[in-house]
Order: sequence, then structure tokens, then C-alpha cells
Amino acid sequence: RLFDIPVLPASALLALQTVWKAALLLAAIGLWTRPTLLVAAGLSPYLLGLPHNFGKTHHFDALVVLVLIVLAASRCGDAWSLDALRRTIRNPRGARPRPPSPEYTWPIRAVWSLMAIVFLSSGLAKLTTSGGRWALSENLSILLQASYYHTSNADPLFSWGLALSQAPLLYQGLAAMTLFCEVCYPLALVSMPMRWIVVPGMFFSQLGIRWFMGPTFTQFLICNAFWVPWQRGGERLRAWLGAGQRRI
Repeated sequence: RLFDIPVLPASALLALQTVWKAALLLAAIGLWTRPTLLVAAGLSPYLLGLPHNFGKTHHFDALVVLVLIVLAASRCGDAWSLDALRRTIRNPRGARPRPPSPEYTWPIRAVWSLMAIVFLSSGLAKLTTSGGRWALSENLSILLQASYYHTSNADPLFSWGLALSQAPLLYQGLAAMTLFCEVCYPLALVSMPMRWIVVPGMFFSQLGIRWFMGPTFTQFLICNAFWVPWQRGGERLRAWLGAGQRRI
């Protein structure tokens, strides 16, 4: 209403969606990375935001919009991409590993911070609304049982949630662990030991929600890829490839 943005006809939405998916594919393989990410990030607020305007606000895809904006502003196509391969083919002698730079650090840290804000907000909402009772009560048991009445955008993948809902120590322990990981998630930004605890903890928590309760958090699960130290793997791969070439 504020900006008078219309709901486009189905044909126009299909066309925008096709362009958006094509841009996402090209960005994923690193071909024309910057322009394709600008297209993907530009279309995401409308295409992903549109379903939120009809009575229910979802919370599993807003992070994707922000991550795409971060990537569009970054230089994420400089290394492992088809763009980099094309540059190497055109100028083999100039193909050298790029030196360390904040340009390749801040996008990753920005996504970490976004995830920390999301999970911390979720944990604080639980604490301020229900306190410890959110975990140390029958709350999770009720949620697990209600999931089998088609209350979400997807049904549970396994029926084990019903058995889990009958074991107080187990479901209360899992609820307390989830609450702990949410509230402490920002510590992963500054503490390596906490990073090894809360990041996998929230990953498996959301995976468990999908398995036993139904709601899909695929986008969040994919964003955990930003926590993987890809640089170390890339350096080892370069060293292995270099050693192989020297042997030849």
C-alpha cells in the first residue's frame, strides 16, 4: 500500500520467476557473477515477499533475501567460478591465487551476523514470552503431536516425533538445548569452541524440526555453508593439483 506495488498477473510472475531462477543458476556456477547476483537480489524481495501478504508471515526465506544482497555487493566470483576460469584461460600467466583481503572476509562475516541475529531474536522471544517454561514443560510435546494434524507447510518425514513426545526428559532436553543454542549463537562470532557447539546444534535442531515436525528450513540449512572453511579445502586442493603437475 505504501509504494503502490501491484500483484502482477500469473504470466508476469512466471516470467520473473524464470529470470530469477536463471540468474540464481548462473550466479551459483559463477558465470557473469556480479550482474546475475544483482538480478537475483533485485527480484528476491518481490518474489519471496509476495506470499507473505495474504494472511500469514513466514520466517524461513527472509534470510535468503539479505544473503543475496550481501553476495551481490561482494566479490564472490573472483576465485572458484567460471568467471575465474575464463580469466585464467585468457591469461594463463596472470592466474595467481589472490592475496588475503577483507573483500573476501566481510561477506562471510555478514552472513554469520545475520544468522546470529535471527537465532538470538528467536531465543529471546521465547525467554521473554514464556521463560524457561518454553523448554521445561509439555510445550514441545504438544507441538510434536500437533504436527501430525497438517498444521504446517509440510508434514513430518518420520513418525518418531510421536514417540518422542511421550518422553519428557528427552523432549525437554532437546528444547533446552535448542534454546541454549539460539541464545548463545552470537558467541559463535567470537569463540571457536562455541562455534563448534551452537552452529551444528542449530543445524541439527532445524533438521530435526523438518524430520519430526514438518516445517521446512531448507534455506537456513543451506546458509550453514558459510560456516564451512572452504578456503582451507581450496588450498589443499591447489597443493594437491600442484604436486600432481610436478610429478608429471
